[in-house]
Amino acid sequence: YCISKIREGELEYEQKIFDIYQIMHKKGLLIEDGYITPDVLKNIVAIGCRIGEFKWIAYIIEHYKKHIKADIRESIYHFNYGGIAFYQKDYGTAHTHFVQVGKINTVYDINIKILILKCLYEKEKWYREATEQALRTAERFFKNHQSLTGQRKKAYRNFIQILISLYRIRHQEGKRTLTWLKTQLEQQDVNSDKRWLLEKIAELETVRR
Repeated sequence: YCISKIREGELEYEQKIFDIYQIMHKKGLLIEDGYITPDVLKNIVAIGCRIGEFKWIAYIIEHYKKHIKADIRESIYHFNYGGIAFYQKDYGTAHTHFVQVGKINTVYDINIKILILKCLYEKEKWYREATEQALRTAERFFKNHQSLTGQRKKAYRNFIQILISLYRIRHQEGKRTLTWLKTQLEQQDVNSDKRWLLEKIAELETVRR
């Protein structure tokens, strides 16, 4: 219910989900058969970072590290500390963590791909053709992904298409404008992270005023 409300834009439910996770942690309800599932831990970290509970999230990562299966433990560790660094806008540190994440599962694989692209966008001070090519390679990855539904493929591809244009506009490659880009974004029926894109567009608008 809370997640559906967040998707509808009612972001106060992020705090409600966080409170529920805290209760579950205190009651030992996050462990099953000695393990916490990677997706549950990822969700806790994401929600905690969004509301700025970085100290508690770092504690959770350390507390549950021994409850992650050994073959993915280090990858989960780097993914989650990368998440903290990313939300704190330390994109260099975040990128360093993210590139050390190995194969975990499809959800993590997709998230890490998107997060690395976001880090590249945030870190780079000038245009690099190699970065644009990396973005276009990611778009093909989602186009050809076998396990995603058509709607989810479209949402990720739409995100990357807007990000490519945003990257080019930021570095003044081509003649397209932020006004044009906002119109393109608003016309999309699905986008995997519209909120983040709007934030980046707003930042560029502020800089250029």
